[in-house]
Amino acid sequence: MRHIIIIYTLVVLLVSCDTTKDYYSDKNNKPILLVKGEFDDDFSIKSSDSMKINQEYYQLFYKIEDEEKCKLKVEYDNIFSVDIEDDRIKIYAKSLGVGDIKLYVNDSFGSKDEMKIRLTCFDNLPPVAFLEIEDIPGYYLEKKLDASKSYDQDSKYGGEIILYRFLLNGIEIEKTYHSYIHFTFLEAGNYEVGVQVQDNDNEWSKIYYKTLTIK
Repeated sequence: MRHIIIIYTLVVLLVSCDTTKDYYSDKNNKPILLVKGEFDDDFSIKSSDSMKINQEYYQLFYKIEDEEKCKLKVEYDNIFSVDIEDDRIKIYAKSLGVGDIKLYVNDSFGSKDEMKIRLTCFDNLPPVAFLEIEDIPGYYLEKKLDASKSYDQDSKYGGEIILYRFLLNGIEIEKTYHSYIHFTFLEAGNYEVGVQVQDNDNEWSKIYYKTLTIK
C-alpha cells in the first residue's frame, strides 16, 4: 500500500510539472529580433545591405525584445568573420562577393526569432561627374565651369572626389583640386565643355559633356 501511495504521488507531481510548464509556455511571448545597419536610422527587420572591402569593419546593431535575456547566435558565410558584442556585430570582409549572415535567438520555451541578411562586399563605386556653366556679369566670353554637384557613389563608405579635370572640345584645359574654374573663351561659337572627376580610390568617372553656345 505504501508503495502505491508513493507511485501515485510521483505521478501527480510529474503531471503537475507538465501542466505548469504548459501553462507558462502558453503565457510566453515569442522573442523579437531587430537590427539596424551601420547607416540606418531605425531598428527594423532587415534583409540586405552592403560594405566596402577596404573599410575596417561593418557594424550591424541589434536588440532583442524578450522577457528573458536571450543570447544572440550568429551563423555566416566564409567570406566574413565576426565579433559579437552586447549591442552590435562587427563584420569583417575577407573577400569580395555576396554572403549571408543568419541571426537567431531562442528562449527556454522553444520560441525563437531569426533573420537572414544578405551582405554584398564590393571594391569601389565610381564617381559621377556633373557640370554647370554660369555667366559672369560683364564678361560674356568668360564663364564659370562648376562641377561641385559631382559626387562619389560610395561617399557613405568614405569615398570622396579628389581631382577635377575640365575639357574643351575633347582637350584637357585644366586639372585641379578645386570643383570649379573660370575660363575665358577666345571667340563666339559652339563648344563642347566637359568634366571628369577622380575619387580617392583613383577611379575616374565618365566624362560629362555640355554644349555651350556663345553669341
